[in-house]
Amino acid sequence: MIKAKKVLFPLGIALTVVWRGAVAMPQAQPNSGASQQANSAAPSGGAPQIVGSVFGENLTWDDFIAQFRKDFPQQFENTVAQVIGPSVADQLFGDSPKTSVTLTPDEVLQQLKQNPPASLYNAVNAILQLMMVEHEASVEGVTVTPAEVDQALDQQLKQLRTQGVIPANLTDDQFLAQRHISRDQLRVSERFRLLLEGLMKKNLEKKLGHPIGPGDFVDARHILIKAPDIQPNSSAADKKADADAKAKAEQIRAQILAKKISFEDAAKKYSDDPGSKNRGGDLGVFMRGQMVAPFDAAVFSLKPGQISQPVHTQYGYHLIEVIKAGDQIPADQRQQVLDQVLNQQANEYLTQLSQKAGLKNNLQPPAPVGLPPQDGR
Repeated sequence: MIKAKKVLFPLGIALTVVWRGAVAMPQAQPNSGASQQANSAAPSGGAPQIVGSVFGENLTWDDFIAQFRKDFPQQFENTVAQVIGPSVADQLFGDSPKTSVTLTPDEVLQQLKQNPPASLYNAVNAILQLMMVEHEASVEGVTVTPAEVDQALDQQLKQLRTQGVIPANLTDDQFLAQRHISRDQLRVSERFRLLLEGLMKKNLEKKLGHPIGPGDFVDARHILIKAPDIQPNSSAADKKADADAKAKAEQIRAQILAKKISFEDAAKKYSDDPGSKNRGGDLGVFMRGQMVAPFDAAVFSLKPGQISQPVHTQYGYHLIEVIKAGDQIPADQRQQVLDQVLNQQANEYLTQLSQKAGLKNNLQPPAPVGLPPQDGR
């Protein structure tokens, strides 16, 4: 079966994408330099004064707490509740009447610093990730306006309503209030998502060597005749099987050109690709760079209706027919494919960007399920 290049799992379009962890952060690098000094000055078992750094910029405990509380208020309250209990946290930071609280907010934050729950590691990751993407966007000239953020947020909410996630009897704000999510919090996530998409699109255009346009999309079908992946040390039997597969592909092509059989019927009869065989070889719309290199080069050299010579890949031999060139494909369909490509590349891109940025999280990561924390607490 013809496959796109291997990609990691997608970013997705969840409204709270940063916090919910649809983007997996890479393992933080070991502490060094100033970070080690900050850790040594921290109370035993407590959070360091410098909780992380990215692009050489330190994230202090105070700045982290301020941004955490502002951008992710519900998650902040949930984290505090792990230290002082949910009822006390709700009285301090929520809407409950302050009847039995003896702690001040500053005292609570001090307790949080001295006994940071494991989940705080993920919160630091989220803030560092926001800082990293904002910095890279500034360097690359990628901008997002408040109006664009609001428009994207409205589109997301509209999509949730269309999918039935938001009940018809609730307004958007009522739906969000039920889930203790504010529009400001969602704007943070949407801004992050839009900046990330802009950065990935620019990165993709660098790889292509030109701005993305209609010519980078195609609607095509294929017939696959499986063959061994021939290597210099392949056996004589494998080499014969490879030659037989190529000859079979050439014979099928000749039948199609002679109009003895249609491409679709030939795919259903002969193709070894179970994913497209029953669809007459239809691969749908895809983008330049999604398929393996020999297939990619061949399909983008064809005009609609043309049938390629047998194209050799590690899967075997392919006959390819272009159904529609990019300029014949509706713009919204091209955009949908581009969105899928960017989603597929998000995790890989963020991992590479995190390495470039020298992202470091100085908090202790959560222990794997079933194992105690490293310090035995």
